Formats: sequence, C-alpha cells, structure tokens
Amino acid sequence: MEEGTYNQDRQPVTRSHGYQVGLWTITTAPQDLESTIDDILRRWAFEWGVWTNEKTGDCFVEPCVWFADLEDALDFGRLHNQISVWCWTTMTCIDV
Repeated sequence: MEEGTYNQDRQPVTRSHGYQVGLWTITTAPQDLESTIDDILRRWAFEWGVWTNEKTGDCFVEPCVWFADLEDALDFGRLHNQISVWCWTTMTCIDV
C-alpha cells in the first residue's frame, strides 16, 4: 500500500488545505501491514494514514483526524504525543 491517508473503504483521501493529525501510532513490519490496517479499521471507522520512516524502514499506521486550523492541529498533536502534523497545502510535515 502506498503512503498516504485513506478512508474506511481503503480509498485515498486528499484535501486542498488543512492538517492531518494522528491519534496513536502502530509500528509494523511491511509484511504485517494489511493485518495492522484491519486492526485499525476494527477500532477506528474513519480516516487513517500509512507512512514509512525512510531512515529506519519502519512502517507506521495511525488513525487520524483533520483540522482546518494549524494551532488546533498542533494542540491536538501535542495532546496525543505526535511528533508532527501533515500539512495538506504544502504536502509536508510540521514538527509539533
């Protein structure tokens, strides 16, 4: 599965603006990705993201929520111990 944000039907989600923030993160081996996604979908019926740490090769899956306002996204990210939020406008991570 490609890195990105998906809905409960495993369809890609894109937005023209705003910020995506994870709730919790699950680290998984690439071969276990599909079963990890199944687990997320059993617990969280909304959007979720998949990404890989380029330095370590670790694969991550996390349920996530969208915010229009950066400060709200950063506050939520801090509350949930996230290291960054995704900016849809610039398609980059912003450190929390």
